Amino acid sequence: MVIGAAVATAYVIAARFGFQFGFIAEQVTTVWPPTGIAQAALLLWGPSLWPAIWIGAFAANATTTMPLWAAAGVATGNALEAILAVLLSRGGLSIGLAGILMRGAGLGIDPDDRKHIFEPFYRGREAVSRQIKGSGLGLNLVQRIAEAHGGRVAVTSEPGKGSTFTIMLPGVPDTPVTDTGAALSLAR
Repeated sequence: MVIGAAVATAYVIAARFGFQFGFIAEQVTTVWPPTGIAQAALLLWGPSLWPAIWIGAFAANATTTMPLWAAAGVATGNALEAILAVLLSRGGLSIGLAGILMRGAGLGIDPDDRKHIFEPFYRGREAVSRQIKGSGLGLNLVQRIAEAHGGRVAVTSEPGKGSTFTIMLPGVPDTPVTDTGAALSLAR
């Protein structure tokens, strides 16, 4: 906790220094020393220190003229930048892995409709009867984009219980994507 507070404080102080070089806006600068502090902290004390990086970046940017929601977005980007840099430096990131799992507890898709859901402008009978808005293009576009990148889209669904869509892109082993419940997991 003490290390995290020290890192967040050092980040804010370094950011204040970097803001002096802003020429378009206070928070847009060509000199950004907190990047080095963030990466060094994660290398020395491990990726579990990422919240301190985020807090420092948020605190630094929240004191500028940008809205708080934008400060949160910048803080997220700065923290992710440091995490990715550390993972790349340790060889712990495999670029090319891409699998996305989306689960919804909505209507589910009738088996007869499932054969057609990727066709342009197709809308399932249940969606039409309930007058749910839509054009029937969304899944067709998702499939076309995935296929344009050499990937595929799969769906499992049960009427009344929801659907799970899996998007697989090149570099992913041909095994099902599992929901781990973790948004970010980093090995030290």
